[in-house]
Amino acid sequence: MASVSAQIEVTATPEQAWAVLADPARFSSWVANHQGFVGEPPTAFAPGTSFGQRLRVMGMPAEVRWTVEGLEEPRRVVLKGNGPMGIGLTATYLVTPGEGSTTVASTYEFSGAAVFAVAGQLEREVGETLRVSLATLKTLVEA
Repeated sequence: MASVSAQIEVTATPEQAWAVLADPARFSSWVANHQGFVGEPPTAFAPGTSFGQRLRVMGMPAEVRWTVEGLEEPRRVVLKGNGPMGIGLTATYLVTPGEGSTTVASTYEFSGAAVFAVAGQLEREVGETLRVSLATLKTLVEA
C-alpha cells in the first residue's frame, strides 16, 4: 500500500472551499492531473454516485472508476476507485473550519499488487500533483 497526504489553508469559509472542491465541472481548473471524464461527467457528489475519470499519473494516461463512498457536506468526501492493473484507490478530502480560514486536506491511498513495484515513485509524483492541485484550489477559492 502507498499513500500521500497534503493540506493547505484557505482564507475562506468551508462553504466557499467546498463550492469549488465538490463541483466536478471545476475539476479541470484545479485538479492538476485531471484529463477529463469517461462517459457522462458527474454534475454533483451524492452517496453512491459513480463516474469515470481520465488522469495522468507517472506520465501515463490512466482511467479510474470512482464511487462516492462517504459524503458530509461541506466537510468531507470519500471516493473509492479502481484504476488500471488492479490498483485500488481511496481519495479523502476534508474541509475543516478555523479562525478566519479553512483547512483543506486530502489523502490518497493506493492498494493492489501493482502498487508495490512503483510505490515510491507513485507517492512522489501523486504527492507533488496533490500539492499543486490544492495550491490551485486555494487560488480559485480566494479569488
